[in-house]
Amino acid sequence: MGPTSYPDYQRLYAGGVEPGKLVISLVYGMIDHDHAGGPETDYGYSQYMANLREILNENPGLRIAGSEPAADFSQIKLASGKVVPLTLSDIIATGEDSGPRGLTYAEQQEAKKLVGQLVYKKFVTYEVPVNVKIGADAEKPVTIKILGYYGAESDSAPHKFAIKHSDVFLYNGHSSIGYRPLDPSRFRKEDFPASYQILFVDGCVSYNYYEKDYIPLKEGGTKNLDLITNGIEAPAYRSGYALGRFVATLINGRQASYKDLLQSAAATDSLRVVDGELDNTYSPARFPITVRK
Repeated sequence: MGPTSYPDYQRLYAGGVEPGKLVISLVYGMIDHDHAGGPETDYGYSQYMANLREILNENPGLRIAGSEPAADFSQIKLASGKVVPLTLSDIIATGEDSGPRGLTYAEQQEAKKLVGQLVYKKFVTYEVPVNVKIGADAEKPVTIKILGYYGAESDSAPHKFAIKHSDVFLYNGHSSIGYRPLDPSRFRKEDFPASYQILFVDGCVSYNYYEKDYIPLKEGGTKNLDLITNGIEAPAYRSGYALGRFVATLINGRQASYKDLLQSAAATDSLRVVDGELDNTYSPARFPITVRK
């Protein structure tokens, strides 16, 4: 067994794609082959919300900071004219087949549809502030930014945007048997930031399709890129929970090893492997990091 490996936390917290921020993108694809009932009826919607739930549970200060295209997430208006205020917890609850408190079941189902339409095919920004001290450096404020997108299908644009603008990219959805939209042949070097990055592709046998071909596209190769893929099909069931645990563990301030990070996502363990981590330089002794919420 080789030495314990870690993400390069000192580089993640130093600010890669955005100064003063650690940016983590969550791109969720449509899972069902028929989602004519609306985006909120697709199984991927419930998993996106489950992911956010796990992050929120450990980061109660998480808030929606905006979206692209812009939208109002503070309230919805039911067909009856009733205005329903929303918290992030209310929004997440719609993925659990409930919703804002104080509503009838019929009103909750209407709220779920409205919220589903609100987040569908939008990049929604969720942020929580922390303070980070790396080694002997002075403590500094860092914003943990979650860039969430639900509704990815065959278009590569959401994936390219998220990869270009994230320090950590997670995709959950169909692998599409290695063709569109994440096929490395669709990407160019300029689609990746020059900074250190983690890519986690959670789909059907993603190791076969989305592994070594990304490395030549990244400036610095494995010195700037860690890849997490799975060797067998990852189940959709509880995938949101599993990836939510991964993200929550990554940012909990305890600087988990890759072994512990993969264990945190064991609810959908699919022979996951990490590639590119062997030339990372982080260790708890070399770069002691304190994260204060």
